[in-house]
Order: sequence, then structure tokens, then C-alpha cells
Amino acid sequence: MHHGVTISESAKPLMFGPHHEPHPQPQHHQRESALALIYPHPQKTTSRHQTTQNGGPPQSPEYIPALPVRLDPQLVKWNKMTTNRHKHFRWTPRTAWLNIVYVIIVPVSLGVVTYNVADKWNMRGKRRGDLISEF
Repeated sequence: MHHGVTISESAKPLMFGPHHEPHPQPQHHQRESALALIYPHPQKTTSRHQTTQNGGPPQSPEYIPALPVRLDPQLVKWNKMTTNRHKHFRWTPRTAWLNIVYVIIVPVSLGVVTYNVADKWNMRGKRRGDLISEF
């Protein structure tokens, strides 16, 4: 019994030669279709949301057509905030205390520890001619 099962085109034996070579599809179509499964274009929306004629997002710094993925708007916003942080910096008691700790206290304490530990141990290994009892 066959139960209505037929042999598909992919299950048939492949024939090779100049007359039987399959026509390859361009790679960009396969990549675009694979990316469409992962990052589908947004549907046409109401007039409240802006879209382009092809249904994609508006052309802005967040959307670069050459990139295969769309950038997350929240990550773009966070990146802009961190790159422009110096423009919005203000001295507060917290920022002053953190600067004192990381600019003065931490380096001075590391310097004191290094100064006290320096030359405390001989880090030289055994060389030829040295007695093992010296180590």
C-alpha cells in the first residue's frame, strides 16, 4: 500500500552533466528569505506610525539598509546616552565621592601595598650551579 505517498522532486536521483545541472538561485534571495523569517518587515500600520512605501521603518540613523539586521531602538538610545554622557555630567555628592575613591584612595592603597611587598620574596628560580638546599 502506498497510502498516497509520492516521490518528491528532491527524492529523485540527481542527474549530472551539462544538460542536467540545476539552475542555482542567487544567494541574496536565499539570504533575504532567511532573514525575513528572523526579522520580518512590519505590517502596514495606522497613520500614527510612520512607514516607508515598502512597509519598512522610516529611514533614520537607527535603520541602515546595508545592515542585514535592524538595530534595537532602545540600544541605539542607550548608546547615544553613553557616548554623550560628558555633556550631561553634573557634580553631586555621589560622583564626588566616587571620584575621590577611584582617583585617590585606590591608587594610593595599591602603591602602599606594592611598596611594602616589594623585595619581600626572592622570585628568582633555581639556576645551574645553585644548590637545592638554598631554595
